[in-house]
Amino acid sequence: MHETDVESILIPRDTFDDLISVSKDFRAFVFEAYSKRITDLFMVIEEITFKRMDIRGAQKLLELQDAQNTLHLTHQQMAVELGTARYTASSVSQSARFDPWKHRLHRLRPSQGAF
Repeated sequence: MHETDVESILIPRDTFDDLISVSKDFRAFVFEAYSKRITDLFMVIEEITFKRMDIRGAQKLLELQDAQNTLHLTHQQMAVELGTARYTASSVSQSARFDPWKHRLHRLRPSQGAF
Protein backbone atom coordinates (compact mmCIF):
# COMPACT_ATOMS: atom_id res chain seq x y z
CA MET A 1 0.00 0.00 0.00
CA HIS A 2 1.75 3.14 -1.18
CA GLU A 3 0.52 6.69 -0.97
CA THR A 4 -0.27 8.35 -4.27
CA ASP A 5 -1.86 11.59 -5.36
CA VAL A 6 -5.57 11.32 -5.99
CA GLU A 7 -8.23 13.43 -7.61
CA SER A 8 -11.82 13.07 -6.49
CA ILE A 9 -15.23 14.59 -6.99
CA LEU A 10 -18.25 14.71 -4.75
CA ILE A 11 -21.54 13.50 -6.16
CA PRO A 12 -24.76 14.45 -4.39
CA ARG A 13 -26.64 11.45 -2.99
CA ASP A 14 -29.64 11.88 -5.33
CA THR A 15 -27.36 12.07 -8.38
CA PHE A 16 -25.46 8.99 -7.23
CA ASP A 17 -28.70 7.05 -6.75
CA ASP A 18 -29.91 8.11 -10.21
CA LEU A 19 -26.63 7.10 -11.85
CA ILE A 20 -26.65 3.70 -10.12
CA SER A 21 -30.16 3.01 -11.36
CA VAL A 22 -29.73 4.18 -14.98
CA SER A 23 -26.06 3.76 -15.92
CA LYS A 24 -24.78 0.23 -16.34
CA ASP A 25 -21.19 1.50 -16.67
CA PHE A 26 -21.37 3.64 -13.53
CA ARG A 27 -22.96 0.78 -11.57
CA ALA A 28 -20.24 -1.62 -12.75
CA PHE A 29 -17.52 0.89 -11.79
CA VAL A 30 -18.94 1.43 -8.30
CA PHE A 31 -19.44 -2.27 -7.54
CA GLU A 32 -16.04 -3.21 -8.94
CA ALA A 33 -14.36 -0.62 -6.69
CA TYR A 34 -16.44 -1.77 -3.72
CA SER A 35 -15.62 -5.40 -4.43
CA LYS A 36 -11.89 -4.64 -4.54
CA ARG A 37 -12.03 -2.79 -1.20
CA ILE A 38 -13.96 -5.65 0.46
CA THR A 39 -11.50 -8.21 -0.94
CA ASP A 40 -8.56 -6.17 0.35
CA LEU A 41 -10.22 -5.93 3.77
CA PHE A 42 -10.76 -9.70 3.94
CA MET A 43 -7.13 -10.30 2.96
CA VAL A 44 -5.92 -8.03 5.79
CA ILE A 45 -8.26 -9.77 8.25
CA GLU A 46 -6.97 -13.17 7.13
CA GLU A 47 -3.34 -12.08 7.47
CA ILE A 48 -3.93 -10.59 10.91
CA THR A 49 -5.84 -13.65 12.07
CA PHE A 50 -3.73 -16.48 10.67
CA LYS A 51 -0.16 -15.21 10.11
CA ARG A 52 2.40 -14.51 12.79
CA MET A 53 3.28 -10.83 13.00
CA ASP A 54 7.05 -11.41 12.75
CA ILE A 55 6.59 -13.38 9.53
CA ARG A 56 4.20 -10.77 8.11
CA GLY A 57 6.68 -8.04 9.04
CA ALA A 58 9.59 -9.86 7.43
CA GLN A 59 7.61 -10.46 4.23
CA LYS A 60 6.52 -6.82 4.09
CA LEU A 61 10.09 -5.55 4.63
CA LEU A 62 11.36 -7.72 1.79
CA GLU A 63 8.47 -6.60 -0.43
CA LEU A 64 9.06 -2.89 0.20
CA GLN A 65 12.84 -2.79 -0.25
CA ASP A 66 14.19 -0.99 -3.29
CA ALA A 67 16.77 -2.25 -5.81
CA GLN A 68 19.60 -1.33 -3.41
CA ASN A 69 17.99 -3.30 -0.53
CA THR A 70 17.06 -0.03 1.20
CA LEU A 71 13.80 0.75 2.95
CA HIS A 72 12.26 4.21 2.83
CA LEU A 73 9.53 4.13 5.46
CA THR A 74 8.98 4.97 9.10
CA HIS A 75 7.71 2.65 11.81
CA GLN A 76 4.33 4.39 11.49
CA GLN A 77 4.21 3.71 7.74
CA MET A 78 5.16 0.08 8.40
CA ALA A 79 2.38 -0.15 10.97
CA VAL A 80 -0.11 1.06 8.37
CA GLU A 81 1.21 -1.50 5.88
CA LEU A 82 0.77 -4.28 8.46
CA GLY A 83 -2.56 -3.03 9.81
CA THR A 84 -1.18 -2.75 13.35
CA ALA A 85 0.06 -0.24 15.93
CA ARG A 86 3.37 1.61 15.52
CA TYR A 87 4.68 -0.01 18.70
CA THR A 88 4.11 -3.48 17.20
CA ALA A 89 5.88 -2.50 13.97
CA SER A 90 8.83 -1.24 16.04
CA SER A 91 8.96 -4.53 17.96
CA VAL A 92 8.90 -6.52 14.71
CA SER A 93 11.77 -4.38 13.42
CA GLN A 94 13.83 -4.97 16.57
CA SER A 95 13.21 -8.72 16.57
CA ALA A 96 14.19 -8.97 12.89
CA ARG A 97 17.61 -7.51 13.69
CA PHE A 98 18.42 -10.23 16.22
CA ASP A 99 16.71 -13.34 14.83
CA PRO A 100 19.04 -15.43 12.63
CA TRP A 101 16.01 -17.13 11.05
CA LYS A 102 15.30 -13.84 9.31
CA HIS A 103 18.79 -13.82 7.78
CA ARG A 104 17.80 -11.95 4.59
CA LEU A 105 16.55 -8.97 6.60
CA HIS A 106 20.06 -8.30 7.88
CA ARG A 107 21.04 -7.28 4.33
CA LEU A 108 18.46 -4.49 4.27
CA ARG A 109 19.86 -1.05 4.90
CA PRO A 110 17.41 1.45 6.45
CA SER A 111 17.55 4.86 4.81
CA GLN A 112 18.46 7.83 6.98
CA GLY A 113 15.75 8.41 9.61
CA ALA A 114 13.53 5.62 8.34
CA PHE A 115 12.68 2.04 9.25
